[in-house]
Amino acid sequence: MLDKVLATIRKYNMIEAKDHVIVGLSGGVDSVCLLWTLNQLKEILGIQIYAIHVHHGLRGVAADEDAKFSEALCEGLTIPIEIVYRNINEEAKLHKISEEEAGRKARYACFYAKREALGSGKIAVGHHMNDQAETILFNMMRGSGLKGLSGISPIRGVIIRPLIDCTRLELEDFCREHKLPFVSDLTNELERYTRNKIRLNLIPYIEQNFNPSFIKQMSTMGEQIREEDAYLDNQADYFIRMKMNTISNNIRSIAIDQLIQIDKVIRKRVYRKIIFNLSLGLKDYESKHMLLIDALLNKETGKKISLPYGIIVEREYNELYFKTIETTSESWEYLVDNNAQAVDVKEINGKFEFKQLDNLNYLEISQNKYTKWFDYDKIKCNLTIRNRRTGDFICLNGINGKKKLKDYFIDEKISRDMRNKLPLLTDGSHVIWIVGLRISEQYKVSKDTKRILEVNYIKED
Repeated sequence: MLDKVLATIRKYNMIEAKDHVIVGLSGGVDSVCLLWTLNQLKEILGIQIYAIHVHHGLRGVAADEDAKFSEALCEGLTIPIEIVYRNINEEAKLHKISEEEAGRKARYACFYAKREALGSGKIAVGHHMNDQAETILFNMMRGSGLKGLSGISPIRGVIIRPLIDCTRLELEDFCREHKLPFVSDLTNELERYTRNKIRLNLIPYIEQNFNPSFIKQMSTMGEQIREEDAYLDNQADYFIRMKMNTISNNIRSIAIDQLIQIDKVIRKRVYRKIIFNLSLGLKDYESKHMLLIDALLNKETGKKISLPYGIIVEREYNELYFKTIETTSESWEYLVDNNAQAVDVKEINGKFEFKQLDNLNYLEISQNKYTKWFDYDKIKCNLTIRNRRTGDFICLNGINGKKKLKDYFIDEKISRDMRNKLPLLTDGSHVIWIVGLRISEQYKVSKDTKRILEVNYIKED
């Protein structure tokens, strides 16, 4: 089995030389095998191993014994271990989740805390091939899509699963062969948990009556689906990189005419990824939510839907906007001093640079979206960089072509959210530059201009 584990590690490039590897150690057969095999391979891999045991505070004396066992095991292998005590019952009540979910979150929080303390490293957990089959069946019963049917990924970020190609029977045989002790968690035998029912009843029934190789074939199926799922993910990622606009920290947008050019399968992934990007999670999101978003492509402007955890998706003209409910339209304003050379604007993560010129030929002024030139002597007040205000106007067709900014935005089909986010360079209520769109005719450089103000807008990463 050592050779199989080493092959899995190399197949998925799980570990590099000099890595810190943090092993989640419960004391059960899978985590004991994981710790022992990695310890046997540590010279070949060039790694340093640490163990973390999380005491959930749920099973009384039995949990205490598991902690003592884990500590003794690591002492015998000269592997440093930390025993972390958590009150999972209280954490579950606090976050209104099951004890099973609270325990999982607590364990990974402890693993990541240890990694942060070490400065780097991989987190190794003991999922095996049987866990893979259980997960796929569990997700299938919930009506999951490809991602759920792909099962457990062998590697996800810094989390690695070196035993994923081994069956539970192989792990038990390995422990017997090498006389490795392990503990048993009696809660794994309780049939009130759906996963336990799948493991104890459903999978044995399928193996006995339909396919004795069911576990391995489910693992193979999961791997094939993961490959196809990764391809579709890459397509969605590429589309987002090329087409998504980041308006602010909590607003994203994509042009509808771009969305309708890609297949619905990719569109739904795009939606999921944008939501994840905004909320850092997809819990409670289902396929029906993605279909509701997709239906907005055929709705009129102004239509919107509210989704779990404060996400709102709204159609505005040719744009589909994704935003969190915390989105606000608070006013912000920066006064530009007469001698200012640069002004940083944190609300839009950008910077304005100012330069006075005396000898630029107005006929040589080029068209540039984010650099503009103005007749300096026509500026009446101190310049201000801000978002819109009631009463703002811009001159479009010569000195008498005054137009309310609100009307201009409506005519140009600028969404309501974008209207509040667009930076404006203003002279009082007169908007001399709607950044990225146009400047006021009244401030344009002409043959009579004596002094020129050059303004450059830089969007910072």
